[in-house]
Amino acid sequence: MTDAEYDPSGEQAVSNELAGVLPVDYVAFHSQNHLAYLEYAHVKLGSAEAAEAVVDDVFTFLLEI
Repeated sequence: MTDAEYDPSGEQAVSNELAGVLPVDYVAFHSQNHLAYLEYAHVKLGSAEAAEAVVDDVFTFLLEI
């Protein structure tokens, strides 16, 4: 995906399989905030790929704490 093709509407949702295993509060936080984090990261980093990587890392970190 190039930056010209960046479309944040393809928000990643927590899959149904994982939603049953992950803490409910994490799933709710992810579903409510993932798109905003992704859009902000894209603006700051200027790259869709970098934004996705950073946001994935952030949500993984949040899950672990």
